[in-house]
Amino acid sequence: MVATFLPPLNNDRLLAYWKEMMADVSAGVRLIAIQLDESESGTTAKGVELKGVVMLKMPQIETSVHQGHIEKLMVSPTFRGRGAAKAMIQLIEKEAVDRGRKLILLSTEVGSPAEMIYPKLGYVEYGRVPGYSLSPSGKLVDDSFFLQATVMK
Repeated sequence: MVATFLPPLNNDRLLAYWKEMMADVSAGVRLIAIQLDESESGTTAKGVELKGVVMLKMPQIETSVHQGHIEKLMVSPTFRGRGAAKAMIQLIEKEAVDRGRKLILLSTEVGSPAEMIYPKLGYVEYGRVPGYSLSPSGKLVDDSFFLQATVMK
């Protein structure tokens, strides 16, 4: 899986990254949606547990203001296969459309579990780029690019 960071990871890099993401939110060019699980006492998880996170980047270039770019859909292994990804994608799509972002684009690593999810949610693969991303192991990996076909209707 391709990540945002290459090893070694440290708190300073994480903090700088999230500060940049929050600055984008404050500037109105990014949305961050999180999904929480509020389990009751006595269940496996106690209290609030993070199910997942997804981001929507909204380009500000005049010729791209109709676009939204889904980034960083991440679901906790505990909640995979239970509809968390679908719920977060549907939420971020609604938010995108509410903001006039009717063309939604995303990319993911070829062969990743996410590559199988997006077509089930109405996304159409429009291309692959060899060696697009650098994995944490230092290997170049291919990415698939998708667009949301139904949102444009």
